[in-house]
Amino acid sequence: MDVAHSEPQSQPDRSWLRGLLLGIQFVGLLLLYLWTGAPTITTAFGSADSGELATAVALGGVPHPPGYPTYLLLGRVALLLPWGEVAARLVGLNALAVALAASVLAATIRDLPIGTDAQRTGAGMVAALLFGLDRRVWEQALVVEVYALALLFAALLLWLAARWWRWHNQRTAAAAGLVLGLGLGIQVPILAWIVGAALAWLVVRRLPSVRAVLLFGGALLLGLSVYALLLWRGAAVPLASWGDWQTPRGAIGHITAREYGYLVDTVPWNIQLGRISYAVRDLVAGMGWAGVMLTVGGLVGAGTVLRRWRWLSGGMAAATVAWAISYGGADGSVYLLPLHLLAGLWSGVGAVVGLQWLALHQPKLVRWTALVPVLLVVFGVRNAPRISLHDTTTTRDQAQIQLETAPANAILISSDDATTFPLWYVGQVLGVRPDVTVVDARLWANAWYRRRLPCAAGADVAALRECGRPVVSVRE
Repeated sequence: MDVAHSEPQSQPDRSWLRGLLLGIQFVGLLLLYLWTGAPTITTAFGSADSGELATAVALGGVPHPPGYPTYLLLGRVALLLPWGEVAARLVGLNALAVALAASVLAATIRDLPIGTDAQRTGAGMVAALLFGLDRRVWEQALVVEVYALALLFAALLLWLAARWWRWHNQRTAAAAGLVLGLGLGIQVPILAWIVGAALAWLVVRRLPSVRAVLLFGGALLLGLSVYALLLWRGAAVPLASWGDWQTPRGAIGHITAREYGYLVDTVPWNIQLGRISYAVRDLVAGMGWAGVMLTVGGLVGAGTVLRRWRWLSGGMAAATVAWAISYGGADGSVYLLPLHLLAGLWSGVGAVVGLQWLALHQPKLVRWTALVPVLLVVFGVRNAPRISLHDTTTTRDQAQIQLETAPANAILISSDDATTFPLWYVGQVLGVRPDVTVVDARLWANAWYRRRLPCAAGADVAALRECGRPVVSVRE
């Protein structure tokens, strides 16, 4: 079944009403996220880096490779918010990012060459709510992490692709390059969009003009220049920055995440196959069977009208899965989040297909579809207590106890992210026990890290005892 683009010749202008409905959807999601968001750092939902990221934003330092410069810039803006501690404001940034990503998804469906304007608007609202209430997506709106902003930039790239394919405005190509460059300052796997877009252009054989490619490339380089921020921050606040910023080799190694190279493509094939199965189950668990059925309906029912979108989505999904299943880090599963964005897109297409079918065969039932967004909102509100982190302060409180009970002028040695990063945040950002120094044993082998405590000689962490201060080992 081909779902054609069929606008009536004349119809009353109700753009103000559609804009109002989409605005209500955005504000509703944002308020829901703020209501259920964490008030401080936490390790829930894969956010073990929350303490480190919040510390880097607050102190003007650089976090672990590749440094996340775009996140650092937007994080500084988030600190202007007038509530809560530093981490709570960064949670507010993520809440805004996911709510915006859902709205951009709705705008993308509005720009697809399918159905009528009213059908695309209604389908966009359904897709935005399915995506925004997807448990895996919702989780990232509640914690301090980079993945919510990565979803926003991925959603912007899909929207710009829709606008390019519909109008071929060269300014859209420039905007896409800039968004991609800045997005790479948040999460490198956003390059999956390039894989999908290139595949779609090659298959459809309608390549952009040379001028559009040059505009895209120039804007991409401009966006990537955000990494220059790390050179300045690393040199300005070396004691609060991860990595060696005194040499070009150290700076390049950090930006390219050289020290994490051993994690790439190290996962055995049998485990990779298991992760593919997990990706499918995770998608179903996040969207629910109704969302999955709409997604399948969109992929099957759109016919050839959205052929290039299938190739874009397929290439992007394949690259995303390939990276997620082959990366050996503990947080590999969060790299599957773009699949939820793509599923949200096709669920919107499925909603248009359904509305088209009802308009042809059961027109009296069309008006009842207005209840679908209402039912989704009710589901979200009822599900909120199960996912809420509103009163979750365990990670911060435990770090505070560890610092407050430490001997005077002590050196605390930790050896895992879940212990080190909260101690950094509570000690350096919240100002608890400034006399205590927190040292991560895993980083002690690096000369740039040992320079922070010049009294200790040698690469062995036991050398810390030469500083003449109490040394205490702490665990999560």
